[in-house]
Formats: sequence, structure tokens, C-alpha cells
Amino acid sequence: MMQEGEDLFILVSTTSIPPNDPPKYFDQFKIPILNWRRSGFLKPSWGLGFKLIHVTRQELMGSVKKEDILGKIHVTDFDMLLNEIEYIHRNSSR
Repeated sequence: MMQEGEDLFILVSTTSIPPNDPPKYFDQFKIPILNWRRSGFLKPSWGLGFKLIHVTRQELMGSVKKEDILGKIHVTDFDMLLNEIEYIHRNSSR
């Protein structure tokens, strides 16, 4: 999934496997994609915000082709996903 702002690209692994009940450790990093249908998903989905990999625009555009992109995330979900990823990594004990 990729959303383009001025210079901002975010590639996020996604899953349709919901958080466990009771939650397990990695469930805290699952970020719901509320508008999953509008984003092109067939089932309710979550972004996985645990690992961050920094790449340049050139590296990104050289490795991701247009046909690799399954959809664009709705702007509301993009903002929430970005805020959650920032929160997770700002408060990470690593």
C-alpha cells in the first residue's frame, strides 16, 4: 500500500488477521484500516507498524512498480496510520 504526499511515501505490510483476544505482544502494532473497502481490500485489514525501514525516494521508485500497488489508502486511514506509527516508534523501548 502506498500513499503519496509531497515527499512522503509509506509502504506498510498489511494483514487480514485480526488482533488476538487476549492480545499477544505483536497485536499492539496492528493498526486498523477502517476504510478497508475504499482502499481496495477484500476483508477488514490492519497495517503492521512494528518495523520501519528507511529508503530514499530513488530506492523506492526503483524497487516498487506501479503494478505492485494494490490500492491507495483512504486519507483518514493514512493520517491515523502515520500517527500510530510515529507513536509506536516514539515510545519504543528500543
